[in-house]
Amino acid sequence: MIIAMLKAQWTTLVRDRVALFLVFLLPIIFFSVFAIIFGGSGSDSEGRQPAATKVAVLDLDGSRTARAMADRLAEMSAVKVTPAAELVTPPAEGAGGTSRKSRCSSPHRLSGHARIGRQTHHR
Repeated sequence: MIIAMLKAQWTTLVRDRVALFLVFLLPIIFFSVFAIIFGGSGSDSEGRQPAATKVAVLDLDGSRTARAMADRLAEMSAVKVTPAAELVTPPAEGAGGTSRKSRCSSPHRLSGHARIGRQTHHR
């Protein structure tokens, strides 16, 4: 019964030229276009590597998982990790000093950097 169903579906597919194009040729075309677009992302013709992507790591919870992820990012040659503490502006005078609440508001001051880690909101 399954073979009869497969045979009927194959016959229907073979008779429909648009379906044949969508099933077989369109994926090959998409693959080729994206391979051309992103094919040179490794190194250029002179062997130079592209510049590393800058990423700021902000570890608010201090867990082993967050530290492991930051360490893995630091090991990658395509990523340049900067601790977020170096990028954050200190809180203004009278803003609560170094309380947990003032430290949690600082990630919003990181512009143009990816934030990694769990953010907790305290009220």
